[in-house]
Amino acid sequence: MKVLTVDERKFDAVENSEGMELCLIREYENNGIAALVKVKQGAKVPSHNHFGDEESYIIEGKIDIGSGKVAQAGDYVLMEKDENHELIALEDTLFFVTIHKGFEWT
Repeated sequence: MKVLTVDERKFDAVENSEGMELCLIREYENNGIAALVKVKQGAKVPSHNHFGDEESYIIEGKIDIGSGKVAQAGDYVLMEKDENHELIALEDTLFFVTIHKGFEWT
């Protein structure tokens, strides 16, 4: 069993993504990860592609997920394999993400 308490969370800046911080929770054998992500209002997460599905749950805030769609606190987002996208935080946003087989910046 693993429990990561609020006090144990450590967020680190993400290379290529000013205004974005990541708290890595778990790494999987297939290059996948589970993480908490913070994005400051107005920050842009650069275009990236997934080798497997990406599932996110928005905990706080509001974020433009591309294609004219906005996700906000309480929403679940599924980006499917090979779905290239970028994000723009409309508010300070916190979300949980599982990236099943890794990703690459495009």
